[in-house]
Amino acid sequence: MPLETFPPGRKTLCWLRPERVGTLDDMRIIVVCGAGASSTFVALRVRRAAASRGQEISARAVPIEAVDAALAEADVLLLGAHLATGADELECRADEAGVAFAVMPEEVFIAPTGDAALDLALAAVGEQT
Repeated sequence: MPLETFPPGRKTLCWLRPERVGTLDDMRIIVVCGAGASSTFVALRVRRAAASRGQEISARAVPIEAVDAALAEADVLLLGAHLATGADELECRADEAGVAFAVMPEEVFIAPTGDAALDLALAAVGEQT
C-alpha cells in the first residue's frame, strides 16, 4: 500500500521484537477499534487473506480498553481509522511494547477482503508483499 494513502502524519514504519524476527509466518496481529465489533470482521478477513497466501498469521479483534494487555501478545497493532485522533498515544504504547503500528485508512478497514489490511501489517514490519 503506498504511504500516501495513510492518514496525515501516519507514515511511520516499525519493527518486530528482536526475539520474533524471522517468525513472520506466525505473526500476531491485533485489530483495534472502539468496542471490538467492527474489528472482529477485519481480523477475520485478515486471517482469510493470510490463509489464501499460505501464511499462518493470527489476527484478533481487541477493544480499545484492552490494548495494553493485548500488546504483550502482539507483533502488529492495526488501528481503525475512526480512532486516528488517539493514534499518537497508541503508537507510543505500541512502540514501548516493541509492537509495529499502523492506522488503517477507512478504505482498508471496510474493504471486502483482508488483503489490504494484511499488506499494511506486513509493511509495518518491513515485509514485502
